[in-house]
Amino acid sequence: MKNVKNALSALALMSMGALNTVSADTVSAGGIQWDTTDNNGNAGMSAQVSYQQWFTTGAYGYDNVNEVFVINESSNNGVTPGQGVLTGLGVFTVFSEGRTNAFPSFCVDGLLECELTFEFGGLVPQQNGSFDFSNGWLNVYYDNSPSLNPFNQSGPLIFGGGATTTSYQRFAATQNGDLWASFEFDFFDFIPDDPADPFRAGFASAGLNVVGGIPEVVEAINFGSDLYDFFFTSETQINNLNYSQTATASITSVSSPATIGLMGLALFAVGGLSRKRK
Repeated sequence: MKNVKNALSALALMSMGALNTVSADTVSAGGIQWDTTDNNGNAGMSAQVSYQQWFTTGAYGYDNVNEVFVINESSNNGVTPGQGVLTGLGVFTVFSEGRTNAFPSFCVDGLLECELTFEFGGLVPQQNGSFDFSNGWLNVYYDNSPSLNPFNQSGPLIFGGGATTTSYQRFAATQNGDLWASFEFDFFDFIPDDPADPFRAGFASAGLNVVGGIPEVVEAINFGSDLYDFFFTSETQINNLNYSQTATASITSVSSPATIGLMGLALFAVGGLSRKRK
């Protein structure tokens, strides 16, 4: 099992490396800018995120304006892994070509002038150790008054350079920006570290499709793949307090035959290759 996980991680890194081989243009959308990468003639992007996750049996809130689910007081309470639904929140830390919120900045307005946060949920654990992702969601928020800015004294520091072991408490600040983009899951595969306690720790890979958000963002990140728009990989562990340790994940656009080939190898290893919903 460990060898499979290592192979998946290697393939994910290979795919990101393929995207980062040749720098192309700088794209700006919804207050965020990133350097595209050229992969066999197709523009792409990649990013790193830092996040925390947990299982909850509480009901989500609902944002009637954006028509999306959100984490609230009820759904930020961690329970024994495997109960309820998998939920989490985090922050984008790096975009293609090494852009951070500092320098070189992915914020259009400049150094430490924004943050890009996200929440996800609706992933239901199954008895066989897999997840039902049919009602899964992931929402990304842009905030031009970042609480991660150490020079901004108007609010608490939420993430700093990334998520922490208490980030779950900051769900309201995570969603207080503009809805930058919303995603649904095309698949969600999970390889547990310990089959006897399958939801405590493991390796996850997922396909994400953009389904809403700021129009110019949706246009910019809809890469027109026949599979799905983004490939997500991560490894995480939930502690005895029922919240994960700080975790990192890679997000890579799927926009070319070469990238799809690398992704396909990883997905085939966990039996997760599926077609993008039309």
